[in-house]
Amino acid sequence: GDGRVTSSGANIGFDLAVAALPLSLNTVALSYPGLPLRGEYSGPMRLQGDVTDFSATTDLTGAAGRLQLEGQFDAAAPGYRAFARGSVAGLDLHAALAIAGAPSTNLNGRFTTALEFDSLANMLGDAQLRIDRSLVDGVRVYDAQAALHFAGGAMQVDTLRVESASGTLTAHGGLGLAAGRTDSQIGRAHV
Repeated sequence: GDGRVTSSGANIGFDLAVAALPLSLNTVALSYPGLPLRGEYSGPMRLQGDVTDFSATTDLTGAAGRLQLEGQFDAAAPGYRAFARGSVAGLDLHAALAIAGAPSTNLNGRFTTALEFDSLANMLGDAQLRIDRSLVDGVRVYDAQAALHFAGGAMQVDTLRVESASGTLTAHGGLGLAAGRTDSQIGRAHV
């Protein structure tokens, strides 16, 4: 690949077009311990801007699946931003996430985010998820969609619908994300 990196005090600017051969997210997580993704991924990456405001376009493939992503980000503390859209194919959450108990999956779908946050409890914005034919812990999922809104220490589930071989689940309501913040969900399952 090629590119340019410039330094202006504490801010680092970049204009990079590179090929990850591979990119180790385990190594990246040493500098950004909050990054939940793990594994090695290969593919083209385009990054432009600086750490406080940059665009990213990538198409990465690894043992945990494929991720295509395009968006605008702020990766500098104290506040982070992710205005993005993308898709996943064959994504195995158990292999991709550094979270104990993550299920084995084969996910195919799309997502969009418009989020700003310094922690989960202070997240603001929206996220939409759409899952096409997939497997979650051995259960066939035919279709799933969720529309989520984050504000005031809570996640509002505007729409949640999952159609699977085990049945159909619909839900709406809220989940408290901050300590002491309570909310409720209304769900319906048809088996």
